[in-house]
Amino acid sequence: MNLRCSFFRSRSIACLDPCKKISIQTKGAVWKIGEAAGEGHGKNMMTLRKALDQFEDLTWSDAIFIDRRQPINMDTVCLIHDPDDVEDEKVDLPDVAIELGFDYLMDVQSLQSICLNMREQMPDAKVEDIFRAFLFYLKNDAFIVIQ
Repeated sequence: MNLRCSFFRSRSIACLDPCKKISIQTKGAVWKIGEAAGEGHGKNMMTLRKALDQFEDLTWSDAIFIDRRQPINMDTVCLIHDPDDVEDEKVDLPDVAIELGFDYLMDVQSLQSICLNMREQMPDAKVEDIFRAFLFYLKNDAFIVIQ
């Protein structure tokens, strides 16, 4: 099997195989994209494409965490997790996000609002259109207006 791997910090590795299955290994645990990443509510790993495509299925009280050192695209791996699941108040990040080298991006409620706003303006919006609205929101802290 031919795997392409990238290193996240010094303690984790992400591998993408030819079948587009992604896994992240950190401290001996393997996190598979699209599967629950550990025990408990909201610990899901997925690509931004999937999060944007299935935004209605996400829990509004969760948040999105990503590796901010990487460029954001639709294949960016993200963690959907309860932002209040914090062990160390000084760090203010869930342990699972710290282990992965991920930082807070936004709450799921904001993501859902971006997606709903785009669908309201463009009922037949494709995931690429929603991603464009998502990037606009990140850059401008405002919803995109379709002319």
